[in-house]
Order: sequence, then C-alpha cells, then structure tokens
Amino acid sequence: MAHPSSHATSPPRSVVRYSSLFIARIWFEESPWRLSGFWSVLAAGLAAGLLGRLNQVDWPSLLLLLLLTDLLWGSIWGMLADTTPTGPTLQATAPVRIWLPYLHPGSPAARLFGMDAPGLLPSLLRSVLPSILLASLAAAALGATALWMTGAVVLLSFFAGLHRQVDLIPVGLLHSLTGVTLPWLLALNQFGLTSEHPAWNTQMALLGLWTLLAWGSSRAMAWPGDRLGLVLLAGAQLGIALLLILARAPLWLALLGVLWLPTWLAVHQEQPLAKVRLWWLLALFVSSMALGQTPA
Repeated sequence: MAHPSSHATSPPRSVVRYSSLFIARIWFEESPWRLSGFWSVLAAGLAAGLLGRLNQVDWPSLLLLLLLTDLLWGSIWGMLADTTPTGPTLQATAPVRIWLPYLHPGSPAARLFGMDAPGLLPSLLRSVLPSILLASLAAAALGATALWMTGAVVLLSFFAGLHRQVDLIPVGLLHSLTGVTLPWLLALNQFGLTSEHPAWNTQMALLGLWTLLAWGSSRAMAWPGDRLGLVLLAGAQLGIALLLILARAPLWLALLGVLWLPTWLAVHQEQPLAKVRLWWLLALFVSSMALGQTPA
C-alpha cells in the first residue's frame, strides 16, 4: 500500500500546453449574421462584379483578405475597444517571473511590468501587440493600402476604448468604420476598383449608406427606441433604394423592399432588432449584386 504522501514527493510531470508561439482560438461571436468585415468583403466583391468573372479571382489573396479584415482586425477591436468590465484589456495577467538585475521584486520596473502582481501592461504586451504584429504581417502581404488601413483600425479601436472614460465617443460609428467601411474599401482596392473607375462614386455611395445603416442598427439594438438609430436606419434604407433607382435596377428594388419590411415590423411590434439581422445581411447582398450587374 502506497504511503498517502508518496505522490507529493514524486517529481512533477512536464506538461506542454501548446506547441506554438502564438495562441489563437476561433469561435462564432454572437450571431454569424451580423454585419462584419467578412460579409463586407463579400459584398464589395459582389458590387465590383466578381460574380460574373470568378475565373479571375485570386483565391489565396481573397482568403488572406478575409482573415485580415474579419479575424485579425476584429481581434484588435475586441481587445482595444471592448467596453465590458471583462474586456480583454481589462483582464490582468498573472505575474511572470523573469530574472534581470533591474527587475528584482519591489522595484519600480517590476511593478510596471506586473512582475510582482497581476498588471495591465503584460496583458497588452502578450495579447494586443502580437495581434497587431500578425495583422501587420498579413497586411504587408496584401500591399501598402492594407498596411495603412490596419493602422487606422488600431487607432479607431484605441479611441473606441476611451469610451470607458469619455461617454461622448461614438463607439457604434467607430465600429461601423472598422467592420464595414475599411474592409469594403480594402476589398475594392484589392479587386482593382479605384477612384478612376467610372462606377466609383456609385460604389462609395453604397458603402457610405451601409456604414450609416450599420451605425443606426447598432444604436437601435443597444437602446431600443433610440430615435437617432431609427432615423439612421430609415435614411440609409431610403438612400439605398434611391441609389438603385438611379442605377436603373427596379427589379432589385422590389426584392430589397421585401427585405426591409421585417425591420419595421419588429419596430412596430417592439421586438428586438437583433432578430432581423439576417434580413439586413440578405439586403446587403442584394444591393451589392444590383450594382455589380449594372453597367457603369
């Protein structure tokens, strides 16, 4: 019979938790039907007319673009702009013991870097900076435009995070810029649709209207009955309808009207607008395809 304390004196087993330098865990955050960088890139492709020339698509670059605009940019936003009390940047990491002469226990440097107690800076160094680094490497592979847009995402996410101290910061607008505007713009650039294209103004109008719709929807879902949110929603939907009329796409407009209807039924019945996000996503694709199949 083994002595009760024999296991306590045995040498500890070596446990290797991970086999990589960087750790990533991927899951669906909330509803997969909400407006995001992933869907914005696909909408930009539809608006650019890629559906009719799939044989010309650079699929590896498109996959990298989707990973950058959704997974990597979204991670940066989540860590810098999360306004919940349990947001990643607010979670202090456990002390890390690194022996250096100027990091002895109790020293100012040890307290700064969280060597003596859980601190905020180690969390930033171990989570935020690696995410920015990986996003920058992916962006560099796509070109200079992707690189400076990644910097813009970092700045927008940082300012959104200041909402904890400054209530007037429009977090919903900043989120719409990082989740809709910048991914859409970068996708158009990657698809070769620049300001010299004859349909550029129409493309920018559609992009701007969907940015407003994303902003209005975020406000209307966060604060049911919010007047500004509902005004932004209605204005964006009306603007998209007028844009399709100018683009001479009446058949698409009829389908779009059907997709807008559940939004206002939910408002009238005082139902959560989160239930109609799938209808917004379908409307996003319909309006994009309408422009993509309309002659410039």
